[in-house]
Amino acid sequence: MKKVKVILTSVVISFMFTGCYLDDYRNIEEVQIDSMNPVYGFPLISSSVAINDLLSALDSSVFVEVRNDSVFLVFKEEVNIDLDLDDFNVPDNSFSGTLDLAPTGVAFERYFKNYTIIENDSEIRLVKIKAGTLTVEFVRDVLDDGMEMETIIHSLTIPDPQFSDSVFFISNWAPDSFEDIVTLDLAGATLLLEAEDEESGLPLYNIFSWATTVRSDGTTTGTVINNIHISDVEFEEIIGLINYEVPLPADTLDLSAFTSMVDGEIYFSDPSIALSLGTSFGVPASAELSHFTFRNSSNETRELINEGVLSDNTLLLGEGNKNYFSYATSSDPYVQQLFILNSDNSNLEDVLSFVPVEVILEGHFLLGDYQDFIEDPHSFFVKDTSFFDIAFDIEVPLAGSIKNLKFEKDISDFSWPVIDTIPGFSDFDYDIEVKLKTINQIPLTFGLQVLFVDDGGTAIDSLFNDVMVENIIQSPNIDSEGLPLNPIEKATSIKMNREKYDKVSKASQMRLKLLLDTGTDDMPEVLFKASHRLDVQIALKFNLLIES
Repeated sequence: MKKVKVILTSVVISFMFTGCYLDDYRNIEEVQIDSMNPVYGFPLISSSVAINDLLSALDSSVFVEVRNDSVFLVFKEEVNIDLDLDDFNVPDNSFSGTLDLAPTGVAFERYFKNYTIIENDSEIRLVKIKAGTLTVEFVRDVLDDGMEMETIIHSLTIPDPQFSDSVFFISNWAPDSFEDIVTLDLAGATLLLEAEDEESGLPLYNIFSWATTVRSDGTTTGTVINNIHISDVEFEEIIGLINYEVPLPADTLDLSAFTSMVDGEIYFSDPSIALSLGTSFGVPASAELSHFTFRNSSNETRELINEGVLSDNTLLLGEGNKNYFSYATSSDPYVQQLFILNSDNSNLEDVLSFVPVEVILEGHFLLGDYQDFIEDPHSFFVKDTSFFDIAFDIEVPLAGSIKNLKFEKDISDFSWPVIDTIPGFSDFDYDIEVKLKTINQIPLTFGLQVLFVDDGGTAIDSLFNDVMVENIIQSPNIDSEGLPLNPIEKATSIKMNREKYDKVSKASQMRLKLLLDTGTDDMPEVLFKASHRLDVQIALKFNLLIES
């Protein structure tokens, strides 16, 4: 009862000093106090959140870029195309020549053979070798100490002082042997496959050439055989005119990280895909993308096709359409060619509107396919480290129509008033009202839910019961360009009983869950700027119930 008197005295004094009292003290019996309900207010949060702040809070913020206050959702994926370079390797080869010894003394003969390393009419000039073995065999059918056989390999150079002029081998038969075998390590050797046609004087390619000379005393007759084996060759570089088809990998590109940012119905204005084809092949090439297919979570597919105006850097789609790109050189060992797909040259807006989760590319590269005239294409190269890659970027300006774009923002800079420590409050009943005021400059209608989170990150309770979000933040009016005219203010009141307040007052964080929506289909497209802000103020109002 003493506490009631203290409160009553305070109220009466307050009335006196604020002028809130009856003028006629003479009729004091007319003054009656049935009940008094003091009201207390506690500011809790005053937070200003920009679009840039919301985006930076995303787990996938790596996919968000801000440039000149404009916001872009960006998905990046790079695919290295693993090639089976065994198709380029120097195959194991054997060359053989047979000579009949002439009784008059010396026999000499030269041999050529078509030495094709890569199919599809490639014309190879030379091969730099990092590993391999050369085997030279001298075989005779008669034992004669006066017989000698020499082989000079014109198509081989070796970094060895004893072979400074040419690579040659001389037979060293044992007196009782019909066969002599010599081996040579080819590491660091160069295989020369270019020769001059004796009749026309024009260069010939894929040619392996060597010369064999047999010397005897002129009395021996018989047959000698010269065998040359090249095996286990690993190339470092192949130089020449190279024609080869490289299929695109069968793997799909995963877009789930991108689509998780735009979950729901969405229409983006002016999206684009930048497809960068990179190569370290020193060979002109073209890329043909026969199918560019997107699939959504419902297993529906849409094909990306060209339409509209095709510019010089448009990525041409469909079977038979070639995209030519640059090739590496000795001074520029890796080059890229950029191709663009957007709403001007494709149906990209329609394809992205159904929120794909993956993309499947089908097609191939054609090495040796060049658009411009090249006088001598026999200096192109493939190295053992050569590769293709595809840098695949989807870039979407944050503009258009959006439904169900979800963001979260944690707020910890606040403190809860502990009501029961306020003198007099613990003895009386009270109700609590959460006052929410928003000032919104972002051209979106927001659904809001506030989760109360403890130190361990567990949600204790939510501000709104039985709903995911409550649509309490309105979009400002939009001008003809899709930009907001003026911020719009809205106040909301939420009742909270004492039991709920006791629970949420133990929270150390508030997690704002925002669901963004531009509204109905007939709403104009909007533009979002990183600086557009949403101001949120939250206060608690306590009504202390004191009965007379």
